[in-house]
Amino acid sequence: MNQLGLSVIIPTYNAASFLERCIISLTSTTDMISEIIFVDDASTDSTNELIRAFKEVDPRVNHIKLNKNGGVAIARNIGLEAVTFSHLMFLDCDDEIIANNVKNAFDDAIAYDLDVVVTPYINVIKHNRQHAAEMSESDQRIFFQILRGGDLRITRADIHPELLKLTNYPWNKIFKKEHLLENGIVFPDVRLHEDILHHWKSLLTAKKLGVTSKSIVRYNFSEVMESATTNKKHGRIKCLSTLLDVATLIKDGDYLIHDVFLQFSLDILDWASKDSGKAEAGELLRCILGEVSPHALKKSLKMNMDLTNRVWDMVV
Repeated sequence: MNQLGLSVIIPTYNAASFLERCIISLTSTTDMISEIIFVDDASTDSTNELIRAFKEVDPRVNHIKLNKNGGVAIARNIGLEAVTFSHLMFLDCDDEIIANNVKNAFDDAIAYDLDVVVTPYINVIKHNRQHAAEMSESDQRIFFQILRGGDLRITRADIHPELLKLTNYPWNKIFKKEHLLENGIVFPDVRLHEDILHHWKSLLTAKKLGVTSKSIVRYNFSEVMESATTNKKHGRIKCLSTLLDVATLIKDGDYLIHDVFLQFSLDILDWASKDSGKAEAGELLRCILGEVSPHALKKSLKMNMDLTNRVWDMVV
């Protein structure tokens, strides 16, 4: 049995130019975060020096250094193995934690024995010195539909399947460690889209989900990060093969779950096909359709003509 507390897992790789703002945001969390686990993925800059300096002044820090670069999925999984407390969250090394809201979300997780707490996020976009703080419009609509002006809704994915359509970020959630371990929920070893399966599996297997109105993370997105993402576009469809794992996961679910999954798959394949081509996306979609429940698929397509047209357009 793990000691009651909240651990934060932060993978790092050549993060020296922006890690400081993440560290500063963590300094005010001593009353709600028990453990800070940095997993450095073989950085070649001064990232490890910054972590060591932070560790000297903060005993909560566990500094894990990897000898070989393996990607963020492996780093997060290693961090999960090192967690010694009952609950955990993930944080990207260029983002910032919102301390009071983390405390409230963690308190809710304990008070209501929640497997997962799902929170909004503040999306800070930096482009040509312009700053905008907002969630995506689709995510805003989902939180509004579920919360209806309240601060907390306790539910399940089969009651509110629209939760599964949220952007599959791992860092806007607090997890019960026992929930992840009992259900074998880890990140697949891929370099892109490693969070899709984790998102779906953690929400679908949760017996009690909490949806809260308070953001726990400021997600910083800049032109530099956009350029790095662009450089990874080659092979993006291959990494989206994790959608096949999700299709297998939901095979016995009802048609509403299948409906949401098909919409989610089409949205992300449409987006990826702009770089990889429609033919490759269509081939993957055909494989996905072969994995899901034929009965649920037939019902979804019958009930949703727009979905039918989108599927037909991509596979033909």
